[in-house]
Amino acid sequence: MIHTDVVIVGAGPCGLFQVFELGLLGLKAEVVDSIRQPGGQCSELYPDKPIYDIPGIPVCTGEGLTTSLMKQIEPFEPGFHLGQEVQTLKRNDDDTFLVETSKGTQFTAKAVVIAAGVGSFQPRPLHVNCVPLLVSTRNVSSSLRFSVCTSCPR
Repeated sequence: MIHTDVVIVGAGPCGLFQVFELGLLGLKAEVVDSIRQPGGQCSELYPDKPIYDIPGIPVCTGEGLTTSLMKQIEPFEPGFHLGQEVQTLKRNDDDTFLVETSKGTQFTAKAVVIAAGVGSFQPRPLHVNCVPLLVSTRNVSSSLRFSVCTSCPR
């Protein structure tokens, strides 16, 4: 059992930057991703393709962005659990979370951040024991649905 402050589900750019932000607050993070390397879609689908929509960076590649993010989070020494999918997410009686992966890795954490992108490159529902309370759902565009959820009701 790995005890940590936060488990981040997703090792793409958002998940990696979350490690940085948490590290600045003195919080330890463990990162789980189904892909066998950090970087998410950037490293898996277009490592050499130019990216133009990163704030403050006129142009970079997926590989370059991932390399920079990995360098940025190095001082915070996150744990990486790659090639694994989260299978269980359960709230414990002490308000911590139990997270278990497809390889049997178990964590207890004070918080869980879902930064999972499109989930192995296809939309999939998140099946957890603790179903979030849906606050609002909006159609952002004809092809995109946006939902805001709160934590589980007691």
